[in-house]
Amino acid sequence: MKRFAALALLLVSATARAQQIDETGRDYSSPQHFAVELKFGPYSPNIDSTPGLKGKTPFRDLFTAQDNKDAPGRPPGKVLTTLEFDWQVWHGFGSFGLAASAGISRRSTHSFVYDRPGGVLSSCATAADLTGCDRSSDQTALNVMPFALQLVYRFDYLAVRYKVPVVPYLKGGVAYYLWWIENGAGEVTRTIDKTTKMSDTSQTCGFGGDCGLGGTFGLVAHPGVALLLDVLDPGSARTMDSELGINHSYLFAELHYAWINGFNSPTKMVFSDVTWNMGLAFEF
Repeated sequence: MKRFAALALLLVSATARAQQIDETGRDYSSPQHFAVELKFGPYSPNIDSTPGLKGKTPFRDLFTAQDNKDAPGRPPGKVLTTLEFDWQVWHGFGSFGLAASAGISRRSTHSFVYDRPGGVLSSCATAADLTGCDRSSDQTALNVMPFALQLVYRFDYLAVRYKVPVVPYLKGGVAYYLWWIENGAGEVTRTIDKTTKMSDTSQTCGFGGDCGLGGTFGLVAHPGVALLLDVLDPGSARTMDSELGINHSYLFAELHYAWINGFNSPTKMVFSDVTWNMGLAFEF
């Protein structure tokens, strides 16, 4: 009985403290100007739609598993990890801001075996059906690093004022997708010379020319919905705000629409995709 009375007294005391904090309004809150997000999602760029390939599918041929080479469509998505920083310039009926983000996605596979029919170096990747093509022990990798600048609107008015935990938002802006292809030594590859049919490794690779390194501009859009995590444990949320300066935390899911083709440039590699992201966001 004594233990029950002590427990009841403790609960009443905790409730009184919570009510006292609530009655003071937002006195415990810190200023809010920024947000940071860490998100993950699958990504498989539509490289084979590049106009210069003229219907060939080197991305699918190289990165589709040999035992699944007849499967239609693009290779399976690989994880795209993105870090985003938002500057929230206005708070009113929602919030409006400017976002800058950078991401990284990498996929690797065993390269094709090169032979010398007639004494001329050729790649079996040029075969229409990859008949007789074998994989070598050497690895090759495609790296894609997206950079984006976006405008962001979050309809968080109901969440902040009335604790409605659902926050829809919309982002959109310009992006630049940096890409490079590595050989087995971890170096940027050079393409096969058109006259000698040999790979030239005597020069340092840079942008342009015959190097496996470049970039493509385009547009991105990210409509999404965030779940306000503060409502799950208001006491901890107030502590994070007053002591760490973290105003709110969210779990979110969004559509990732990337239109990355150099604004329909016939000479740029296409990195477009429609996929999704999930992650955590913190406002401070």
